[in-house]
Amino acid sequence: NPFTVDECTDICLNECRMPVPCATNVGEEGACVIFYDDTQCEDDDECTINICDEFYGCIEEAVICNDNDLCTIDTCDPETGCNFETPLVCENDNACIDASCDPIYGCVYTDISTNCFDDISCTLDSCHPVLGCQNIPSNNACDDGNPCTNDYCGYDGCYYTDVDCSDGNTCTRDYCDATRGCQNIVISNACNDNIDCTSDTCLEDGGCDHDPVDERCDDYIDCTVDSCDETEGCKFEPYDTYCDDGVACTDNYCSCEEGCVFIPNHGECDDYLDCTVDVCGCDGCENTADNDLCNDYVECTIDICDVAEKKCTSTPSDSLCDDGIACTHDYC
Repeated sequence: NPFTVDECTDICLNECRMPVPCATNVGEEGACVIFYDDTQCEDDDECTINICDEFYGCIEEAVICNDNDLCTIDTCDPETGCNFETPLVCENDNACIDASCDPIYGCVYTDISTNCFDDISCTLDSCHPVLGCQNIPSNNACDDGNPCTNDYCGYDGCYYTDVDCSDGNTCTRDYCDATRGCQNIVISNACNDNIDCTSDTCLEDGGCDHDPVDERCDDYIDCTVDSCDETEGCKFEPYDTYCDDGVACTDNYCSCEEGCVFIPNHGECDDYLDCTVDVCGCDGCENTADNDLCNDYVECTIDICDVAEKKCTSTPSDSLCDDGIACTHDYC
């Protein structure tokens, strides 16, 4: 028995020797039965399989975590053991390729560029690796051969709108001919603005020119400034300063119907004498003495408006008291 140590003593003693530390003798009544106990090799690491080997003692083998699903990343945690919860990410930098995962085959890459066809006849459909689907409208694909339509590719197909033939020139009649395209025919008298004082002309580069001519607006009133407004026509602005008659006491103004008007302002001629009649005459202020305004209601006085003294004077006159009787002395 290679597993016993035989010694010669007083009696023959069979000693059962353990080849490795993890082995134990499970024999009875002196029999040597060796058991290789894996539990003696336990290291509390869920990611290892611990085995008691008859030659090497405790050995470790890594746990193989495989759930047979290529779409999971199989890992092992020393405390919890195998983990199959992390999904596999199929790297893909091409927008024209669809990356998916098959549990049996793993990452599957499918060309999806055909999905870029948008069923719109006027777009150029392609797939760009970075930008993805490109659906570029092509107006040329919508050409209907009609020069009077604008042909363009819209979001759901070709669109056709009428061509605008306006050349911006009000002196032309603009229309579209189905054969020749846009036509711009010059119109005579197209620039007439119906304002008598403007000179209307058509410009070569399009549009009308309406030049105001002031000379066409004479109203034959000397105190008005006559001008032509290109939108309102003739305008006649009265200027009172044109109506100075050189007389200080007149109020002068310009009337669009009558011309210069000079209104005497008698109040300007007041000399503050009660016995004068103050008026504004043709040559200026006139202050005329009026003796009647000095009447003191005494029959025998001669009442005079003394302009120099700026007052009324009443002078007694005895002659005005003559009673025709020779023997009386008459006096005022």
